Amino acid sequence: EDAMVLDVFAGTGANGLECLSRRARSCDFVENSRAAQICIKENVQEFLRRCVAQRLEAPRTEALVEEANNLAALLPRLNRQFDIVWVDPPYAQARAWFSAKNLGALAQHCPMGAVLVFECDRADASAVTGTVVSGWHLNKEKTYGDTSVTIWVRET
Repeated sequence: EDAMVLDVFAGTGANGLECLSRRARSCDFVENSRAAQICIKENVQEFLRRCVAQRLEAPRTEALVEEANNLAALLPRLNRQFDIVWVDPPYAQARAWFSAKNLGALAQHCPMGAVLVFECDRADASAVTGTVVSGWHLNKEKTYGDTSVTIWVRET
C-alpha cells in the first residue's frame, strides 16, 4: 500500500495496474512498443474510470515512451524513488538487461528495502541468480513452467 511502482517493459501494463489495484500510490510504465503504449494508455484510462465510478482516489500514473534498455538515462529524469520495480523484458533481452549498469541505476532510485521483481526464461535463471550486483540481494526465486521470477531486495 502507498508504494511507488516502476513497471519496465510494461507490455499491457498488467503488473503495474495490479499494484495500483492493491493501493499503490503511483506507477510509471516504461514501454517502447507503440502498440503496447496504446494498450497501456487504454488500460490505465479504464482503471481510472473505475476509480472514479467507485469514488476511489485515483493514483498517479504515467505511460512513458521510452527505450527500456536505457534505464540509466531515464531514471534521473523521473526524479523519483521506487518501492517496487517490475522488470519483464523480452526473454531474448533478459541476460543483457540484467546488468550492473541497469541495476546500479535502479539502486540509486530505490530506497533500502525496495523490491525488484525480474522475470526471464527459465534457461537464463542461473545467469541472473549468479549475478552479483552491488546494492541488491537475491531474496527468492520461483520457476513457473518456462518462466523464472526472481525477487531482489535493495540493500546497502
